[in-house]
Amino acid sequence: MCTKPMSVCTNGLPSLCKNIPGWMRRCLWENQPGHDIGRQLEDGIRAFDIDTCVTADKRVVTCHGKGPSRALGAPLDEHLRQIRAFLRRNPREVITLEYNDYDGDIVVNGLAIKQAVERYLGGMLHAHGGPGRPWPTLGEMLSKGKQVVVFFGEQIRHLPLSKPPAWGHYRYAYYDSTWNYTNIAHDSEGVIKAMYNYVASNKAKPNVWQCLDFEYSPSIRSIMANMAQLEQPAVCLKRLAREIAPGLEAIAATYSARFERIHRVRVDYYYNRKEQLLNVVERLNARNLRIVDAINRGRSNHRRNTS
Repeated sequence: MCTKPMSVCTNGLPSLCKNIPGWMRRCLWENQPGHDIGRQLEDGIRAFDIDTCVTADKRVVTCHGKGPSRALGAPLDEHLRQIRAFLRRNPREVITLEYNDYDGDIVVNGLAIKQAVERYLGGMLHAHGGPGRPWPTLGEMLSKGKQVVVFFGEQIRHLPLSKPPAWGHYRYAYYDSTWNYTNIAHDSEGVIKAMYNYVASNKAKPNVWQCLDFEYSPSIRSIMANMAQLEQPAVCLKRLAREIAPGLEAIAATYSARFERIHRVRVDYYYNRKEQLLNVVERLNARNLRIVDAINRGRSNHRRNTS
């Protein structure tokens, strides 16, 4: 089944074999099949974490995963064209793009992203000026015609013969992902338990958002057994998402009580805009707005009392 030794096939990740079956790749890697970026924008998604890969013929495409088992997507032009069309139709909307994970040559990746983003979204890109500066309000951004905030991973530090673009923000200066790989959780029950048990890091950097991303790290042994029997693993992304969905309300309530503000919810799967997941996210966002409104009222009262 594998054409290389097990250690080369796995490397501690779900990169199993060069001849990994298509159904296995879809199980482990594919995000939102049938929901392209245009559809996701119409459904209310406003932040996108996009991986990029260099193909054998040196093209840069969207993807998910690394190595032989990665799932390749479309050329960069496709999602950027959809984003530009949406923003032109909706001049009061703001979105966030993150190009972080990549596979292949880092310089080729970074340069292709920079050129494509400028080609399609030039003029719409917000340049923040540094992590220590206060963020503008959405209204302030929109008044200047800025509708897009772009974050990069390490690619932005490897652009050839030029300074990083002012609109390209190095994400690790703004927020850290406290990746919590649920290595001991290979089903929805285990992942949910890990979510409830999470404790925020006390080593957070000043002015840097702390993000928690729950990932599962499949058991290589169990997946190889599944492959041998031509069975889908129990931790397929789609199945895992469906099984976790009923617990979202309780998870959101627990996190709201523990953390001052929740600024991002990132998922691999959702099914339609009326789904419970998006309802939960809308309520979390409304909670954020109430917090900001209370802070602003407090500042206004303080100014009146001291004037």
